[in-house]
Amino acid sequence: MSDNFDNEMELEEDFFEEEEEQETDGSLISDTFYIQQGQIKLIKQFPLAFTVPDNLRPIIVEGLTLAWTKAAMLDFANIQKVTNVKNIPYASFRGFLEVVLKDAARIEPEVGFTKSAFDNAKSGSELEPFVYLTGGNEEEINQVLRPIINDWFANYLRPFVIKEDISTDIINRLQDLQERGEILKISPFKSQVFPWNWSKQTGTTQPKDPKDKYAYRAIVDYVARQIAGQKIFPDLGPIKRIISSNSGIVELMTDPITLPDTKGKFSFVVSLEVVTYPSLPQPLLKVEVSKRRWLTQLKAPKYDRRNISGFIFSQDYPARAFTYKVKCEQYKNNKQDKNNWRWATDTDFEILRRELKLPLESFDGQQIALGKASTDSCEVVLTYRNGLQDISEEDEDSSGKYGIETGVPEIDKLDALEAIAKILKPSDALAFIAQLTPIKLANDKAVRKTRFMKFVKQIVSNSVEDGMQPLVMIDSSNCVQLWDWLADIAVFVWMQYTLTSLQTSLLKGERL
Repeated sequence: MSDNFDNEMELEEDFFEEEEEQETDGSLISDTFYIQQGQIKLIKQFPLAFTVPDNLRPIIVEGLTLAWTKAAMLDFANIQKVTNVKNIPYASFRGFLEVVLKDAARIEPEVGFTKSAFDNAKSGSELEPFVYLTGGNEEEINQVLRPIINDWFANYLRPFVIKEDISTDIINRLQDLQERGEILKISPFKSQVFPWNWSKQTGTTQPKDPKDKYAYRAIVDYVARQIAGQKIFPDLGPIKRIISSNSGIVELMTDPITLPDTKGKFSFVVSLEVVTYPSLPQPLLKVEVSKRRWLTQLKAPKYDRRNISGFIFSQDYPARAFTYKVKCEQYKNNKQDKNNWRWATDTDFEILRRELKLPLESFDGQQIALGKASTDSCEVVLTYRNGLQDISEEDEDSSGKYGIETGVPEIDKLDALEAIAKILKPSDALAFIAQLTPIKLANDKAVRKTRFMKFVKQIVSNSVEDGMQPLVMIDSSNCVQLWDWLADIAVFVWMQYTLTSLQTSLLKGERL
């Protein structure tokens, strides 16, 4: 493409510098045009995306869901009501589930203990599932869960109830429900991942079953399961799925990476999200590649006392990573001292330590950051956040400072996309790959008008003729004023979509 437009177009080289806040460092898109164009690889900034043809053979996922029964949730709601500001110790229960449920497609982080769930229980409404499983049967699941729930009751929930001075009658009732097999509701589910139906009323695509609340999440969960355990970055190990998620975005991560002569660690993160656009007949699966940095030293909780998310990478589990949390708390014996704070692990870490056979001694956040909780088969890390990375005196004026920068090289993003495409291709799950090239137009308005028209005629039109389904994404909210011919409905439908913090428009090339 650059051979034809050396003097007409230039690659975008000035990017927003994203201010790192907490976990994932990606990149933003600024005033750039993107076009799917064959095998062009010289890419500076690009979104990655997949979609499917309308005539794709239906892909359906089936399995079982877990939800609390209404009777159990009412008792849990009574416990939560008495504690008021404190949460039921559900993190330990989630830790159990992450390890033992081998066929879990998704585990909600709060495992059903949300305010809306408590409200639904009180009103008699149906309770939403907190686990989706793609294998096993009801008898097998009950056999796995029975000892877990008993353990959780005895070692976490009952001590919590006693500590908060709550009547033990509630926990006794829950124990009775457990013994009668009436504490959990196990139900079958079925969801069509692809293809979706077109809605003439809304002008957008929609799930095969409009009442399917799992439909959006089913796509990202399905794709994540195909990718998990596979190598998508050269010279790195298999990528691991994060099972706990309560949003439409699913993440997978590589094991922590160290660079020669550089202080710090990081992992590549692949995020999957489903979006729909007007005029697109099928949902679009966005694939974003970013970087998550890990703490190597942790400051005392003097100013920033927010919880820190952590992960455990075990060689015994090549397809999943485990989550836990470190929180800030005061020493029990001296709460009057305002500086008497420490980073302590939550109950989910204690469960994972036991199940993954980590060292038996207790660890605080600083010890974990220093790597003392890790073993030869498990790496335990804490998520980097600005202001938390401690710098020793000898590092202040030396190369020993934390050296992992934000952002991901574009070649690594492209490697990930191509590897994902190869993994998914055998199943025909995602047929079309958006390999995109950015182009920046001139600053002069008059030049922009003719430049884009020429671009459409010479590049996009040829791509349509070649059957490549070009896709143009415009970071602009007023392009109709710039190119009035875009408003012609016979050419294509104009649409507007907010992508990250930007006003973004999507034009489907086959309508040009």
